[in-house]
Amino acid sequence: MLRSVTGLLLVLTVAACSEPELPNHLRSVKEAGKLTAGIEYAPSRYEYGPQGPRGFDYTLIAGFADYLGVELALIPYYDDHCLNAALAGSDIDLIVSSDAGAQALSADSVTGPAYAGTAWAFSARLDDSLRSAVFDYFATLRLQRVVAKMQNEWLTPAAPLPEADIPAFILAAAGKITALKEQFGAYDSDAKWTLLAAFAWQLNQWEDAGETAGAVEQLLTLHGKIPSRIPAEERMMMTLAAWRTGLTHLEDCRELTSRQGGNNDRWLDVKQRYPLLAVKDVYRHLDYGYADGADTVRFTENIQQYATTLETLSEKD
Repeated sequence: MLRSVTGLLLVLTVAACSEPELPNHLRSVKEAGKLTAGIEYAPSRYEYGPQGPRGFDYTLIAGFADYLGVELALIPYYDDHCLNAALAGSDIDLIVSSDAGAQALSADSVTGPAYAGTAWAFSARLDDSLRSAVFDYFATLRLQRVVAKMQNEWLTPAAPLPEADIPAFILAAAGKITALKEQFGAYDSDAKWTLLAAFAWQLNQWEDAGETAGAVEQLLTLHGKIPSRIPAEERMMMTLAAWRTGLTHLEDCRELTSRQGGNNDRWLDVKQRYPLLAVKDVYRHLDYGYADGADTVRFTENIQQYATTLETLSEKD
């Protein structure tokens, strides 16, 4: 009897001295069916494009959620301080941060894979199972090869959009005015055929009929989402801007225009604010963050010049 009591006391003593077992983080994520991650808004890393979220870091974190078979819930932040503070809470499973941000993490955090100026980090208050799954995921990607490819795709600066080449456009349009009018005037829309033809030229110089048809349909679908109270020509220029960088950024820019006392139904007022979408002190206060607004302005101006040229050629035809 004494031996049994002694053995029981020994077991209880060992149990009392042992640290409590941490819950399995990976299992919790899979059972919830959702991975919640903090990510920093940054050009080419995480931003909103015409089709929604995109970027280097976004592609990798979305791939990890797919790898786990769970939904991805992203919470974007505009600076490392806020991102790191979020990790200290209990609602985020991991963060994707800059290397500088990772170096400023508290002692309650641990880092995971690092690549191309980015590091993933986790709370040290949780077990290592999710972090281990991330390393496994990156191993399946053959990280060096994937990162090299994605650096080329996302982090290599794109060549700026060239200005409108009117002489080349006039040469290409020669003898085609009637055919262009028939092709682009056939759409059931209040958009001028000259503007649709100019859009198609800017897109692919009229070299891919299938791509052109699909893009024009997308453009006209977007056109239907712009408030109909806006005058037709102004509305169409806003539609082109939305096609280039996304409807979300158009709405951000219209909101910014209103805040600054401009008329957000007037394209000239909105266009003047588009370059500000690339200024961090401005875009951090907008719903959808960064956009290359200068590129959007150049895109719309090119098309406007081509459309005006087509109108002149049509009158002479």
